[in-house]
Amino acid sequence: MSSKALVSFLTVGVLSLQVALSEVSEGWKYYQILQLTGQGVTELPLSPGTVDKGLPDFRDIRICDSDGSEAPYVLSLPHLETGRLFPVEAVDTQVTRSETVVQVTTGTKDQIEAVIFETPAPDFLKVVQVEGSGDRRAWRVIARNRPIFHQPDGSNNLRVSILPGSWSYLRIFIDDRVTPPIPVSAVKVLSVSVESLPATRYSLETRQQSELPQESKLYLRLPYQNVYLASIEIVSPDSIFKRKVRLSARSVIDGLISESDLGAGTLYRFSERNLDDSENLTLTIHRQVASRELVLTVQNGDSPPLEITEVYAHVTDPSLIFYAREKEPRYLLIGNSAAKRPDYDISVLKKRSLPSRKVLAEAGPLQENPNHVPIDPFSEISATGKAINLQGWAYRKSVIIEHPGVQMLELDPEILSRSDPSGQDLRLVRDSHQIPFLLDQTGVTLELLPKVEELETQDSQLSRWAIDLGNAHLPISHLTCLASETLFRRNVILYEEAEDARGRKQRRRIGGATWVRSPEYEGTTLRIIVTRRPLTRRLFLEVDNGDNLPLSLEKFRFYYQTTRLIFKADSESPLWIYYGNPDASRPQYDIGLIAAALFSADKVPAALDKGERLEEASWWKIGAPTGVVRWFFWLCLGVAVFVLLFVIAKLLPTATETGDRSND
Repeated sequence: MSSKALVSFLTVGVLSLQVALSEVSEGWKYYQILQLTGQGVTELPLSPGTVDKGLPDFRDIRICDSDGSEAPYVLSLPHLETGRLFPVEAVDTQVTRSETVVQVTTGTKDQIEAVIFETPAPDFLKVVQVEGSGDRRAWRVIARNRPIFHQPDGSNNLRVSILPGSWSYLRIFIDDRVTPPIPVSAVKVLSVSVESLPATRYSLETRQQSELPQESKLYLRLPYQNVYLASIEIVSPDSIFKRKVRLSARSVIDGLISESDLGAGTLYRFSERNLDDSENLTLTIHRQVASRELVLTVQNGDSPPLEITEVYAHVTDPSLIFYAREKEPRYLLIGNSAAKRPDYDISVLKKRSLPSRKVLAEAGPLQENPNHVPIDPFSEISATGKAINLQGWAYRKSVIIEHPGVQMLELDPEILSRSDPSGQDLRLVRDSHQIPFLLDQTGVTLELLPKVEELETQDSQLSRWAIDLGNAHLPISHLTCLASETLFRRNVILYEEAEDARGRKQRRRIGGATWVRSPEYEGTTLRIIVTRRPLTRRLFLEVDNGDNLPLSLEKFRFYYQTTRLIFKADSESPLWIYYGNPDASRPQYDIGLIAAALFSADKVPAALDKGERLEEASWWKIGAPTGVVRWFFWLCLGVAVFVLLFVIAKLLPTATETGDRSND
């Protein structure tokens, strides 16, 4: 289409659509003008901007013509037509001095793309070569120097990708020159998988990264929401590694922020073995992700943290299939949370869509619907809650708001130690009124540096360290430290001395472990899982050395998971966070109805300032009752006095009884 024709088409389209858009429901926020190149069955790929503005199930999409009539459509969602995994017809295994030869009769004419092994061997790393044939006379190498392995930690790769083709016979050579042979209990083949739509590669933003003793966490952000995530790919300069990884999505479910697993697998690289397929840096997902927040967890074990310089997402977007009668102006509407799923009769469209060739349509830039009345989702919920009686709260801290908007406040260890673990006693208060907030207890894990002192013990077989956390009741998850020794086995316990109901100090165990360092168990980081929340700030680490020399321990670290509050506020008047009230119940705010919008919004970090302990109100400072309560109080008091006088009168002896006693 020439530039003049395109301008003419768009001009006519805009003029025609102005009338139609004036009648469009104000519920739709955005529209796009469609450019049609012909008539017939038409396919419209949805742009990332369109996908981002729609609902996760896309029920709010409408295709309309110039007179406002809707055009029925079929939503073509991305999917992976996974291949069929099936056992082979026959397997013959022969073990020689240097290799294991597995001859396979596949028993299928399907195109196959991979071979999967089954073996009971728990710990091995092998190199595999695969040859394929159709008649057992002419053989062709279809996979060369491919690694298969299984490790004690559960990480494994028993799949060998091959040159796709119809292979009736396979010949598999497993190299046994370095390690002993492994038993092959079964072999399966996988037919070719087909991706329904091509994927686009995006570089993900790393918002935060936390390094823990045995795992790393990367907090990632997708380029837009509602994406169909085919896979993620990492970039690392490390030459040799093997890591189990897990990808999770952070989203709002029933008003609460939670994490849901998307997929898990093993990423590896063996560059020093000169393998053709020496790395797997991609984790397959093939799921829709409604939010933009992802968490990539990398299990490092006792190895150093894996250096990850970049993370990419492979994303596939859906498309719409509809029938265009002619090159008439059409537009697409999207962005209506109140829209219901359309119920179209698409039987005619299905008949027309039999041809594989479709007319492609293009959508213009995403524009705001001029008839839409913008509604700020946060304006529907009051930014200020009801007044609050602050009697009963023991502590408060000032909250610093530098820029107005949606805020994210990360609680410090002092607040975490003095508040309820569920967060039910937390309150944001401004001018004696509550500020509604969203509680996020899936925050990052941070480290705490305690004060450590080695103590002298009367028992020569024990070593003991006193550890000062700085605050009592801290929600710590585990303790780590380093030992310079390389060969030892020690039983250790972590405990505190807490007072019982009678005020006597009792040893209270909160964790324990057996530390082992040997040629089979390498590494220097020692770890104890904390199974109970400590009641005091002072802990003790006790090591049973037996008849061995004491260990030299250093670099003690505790770890805890942060809690965050998400809310909307300005910087005009002072804001406080109150905490430390055991009688408080969990607040119920209407802000939970827009939790998804609040969670996905860009957030400004808020800060904590100085805190203070509030004065507890004494009984004589509590005001006297007023109103009806006052009269009821005095009535009850009068009845109590009358009953007391009546009982005393009954207990006193009468005059007659007194005279009789004197006569006796």
